[in-house]
Amino acid sequence: MAGYRLVELGTLGGDSSFALAMNNRSDVVGCAQAAEGTYYGFIWRHGRMTDLGAFTRPTSTTAARSSATPPTAPSSDLDSR
Repeated sequence: MAGYRLVELGTLGGDSSFALAMNNRSDVVGCAQAAEGTYYGFIWRHGRMTDLGAFTRPTSTTAARSSATPPTAPSSDLDSR
């Protein structure tokens, strides 16, 4: 595709990672597996993956709540990087 390129984001030491969203500044958020097998949320910015903490599968209660309120991260976590 013209104007786009594929970039290997890497992992947090595990076997896999996947992107969930990207903004207009090319910051990518997603989940990556660590060496022990746990998945962690990440933000990939300026060529560097930053661990945002353990990622847990949503329960039915969490899913219901998240459908009404979009997920957010504390602005200080993202804006200062």
